[in-house]
Amino acid sequence: MQISNNSGNKIRLAIIGCGAIAEQGHLPGAMLAPEVEVAVLVDNDMGRAETLAARFGVGAARGGLDGIEKLADAAILCLPHHLHCPVALDLMQRGMHVLVEKPMALTVSECDQMIAAAEQAGVVLGVGLMRRYFRCALFLKQVLTSGTLGPVQRFRIEDGGVYAWPSASPFILSKAHSGGGVLMGNGSHVMDSLF
Repeated sequence: MQISNNSGNKIRLAIIGCGAIAEQGHLPGAMLAPEVEVAVLVDNDMGRAETLAARFGVGAARGGLDGIEKLADAAILCLPHHLHCPVALDLMQRGMHVLVEKPMALTVSECDQMIAAAEQAGVVLGVGLMRRYFRCALFLKQVLTSGTLGPVQRFRIEDGGVYAWPSASPFILSKAHSGGGVLMGNGSHVMDSLF
C-alpha cells in the first residue's frame, strides 16, 4: 500500500511529540523530502511545539489531536513508549497513516491491536527501525544472503555505549512509560538486526 493524499500534492505530515527524536531526526529528515510537507507539530508542551514549528517553518502547532486529520495525511509518533498504542489507534481510526518510533508498543497484544486497526482502516502502519538501513547492516545482510561465509552457526552482537541521547523528557527512566530497560530501547534495534 502506498501513502497518498486526495489532492495529489505533497503528503501532509503531522509529527506527534516534539522531543529529541523529532527535533534531531524526523524534522530535519522531512525537510530533505520534497514530497513531504510537515503540516503540524503536536505536543502537550505548546511552547516546545511552537518553538520547533518556528525553527523548522512548520505552519501549525497544537497541544492535542483534535482535528488533526484535517491537517495531515500521515503522522510520525515520537512519544513515550506507553503512548504508542493508544495514540496510533486513535490516528488510524481517523484514517491517518502512522509511523511509530520503536518499540512499536509495550506488549504483543498492543502490537496486534495496532496491526488489526491498520488493516481495518486501510492505512499504512510502520515502525521506525532505522538501523536496518545503515550501510553496515545492508552490507552484512548481503554477505549473509549470498552465502559467501557459509551457513550461520552462531552469532554475537555487542551494542551500546554511554547513554548520551539528549532526551527532552525523562520518560526513558520510567518503566511504566518506557516498558523497562535496554531491551525496549536499543535492544529493539539489536533484535531487528538479528531477525
